[in-house]
Amino acid sequence: MRKSKRKRRVERRKPKRAPRKFDQIDPRCCADILLAARGEKSAWPADNYPTTDGGRRLSYQERFERDDKQMPLWAIVLDAEDGKPTPKWAVDALKRSLIEMAAGAYWADVFGPERAARGKNTGANQASIQMRAEYQYRVWDFFPEPIPRGQKGKLLDAAEKEFRFGRSLITRYHTRMKRFYGKKNSS
Repeated sequence: MRKSKRKRRVERRKPKRAPRKFDQIDPRCCADILLAARGEKSAWPADNYPTTDGGRRLSYQERFERDDKQMPLWAIVLDAEDGKPTPKWAVDALKRSLIEMAAGAYWADVFGPERAARGKNTGANQASIQMRAEYQYRVWDFFPEPIPRGQKGKLLDAAEKEFRFGRSLITRYHTRMKRFYGKKNSS
């Protein structure tokens, strides 16, 4: 009898959300992720690795040396995007990492956790990251700027119906976008 109860519990679990493919991600989200990887201000939450030291922006190599294990990958991509040559330290670090993985090491041991740690959360919830990627920019587009006086409650109600999640998350997404993008152009 116990086995059947366990089986039912497993069957009731929600299926995991499939990760979004690159062409399904909002271009603004892609741009914000790249800004965060560069260590610049962005609407995408950055990880806990320091990007500055006493007001001076750290180089990719310095960030790697301070234990940001994914930095060689980002350095190769971001320098290539900027038309800069691939840094030798990044190629050497990536080669070492790939050899370690080929010899049986896990991704997390070689490149660090797949998802950025946020606050005390070491390995932020994948579902919340996927939901942010899918909805944060849609929520931003949903609200007119400026919000007409006395209409905020009605707009939040409409947003709850549209997106099917609560006001607190809608407000969090909208506030983060407004903080980084400022007011929308009224054109």
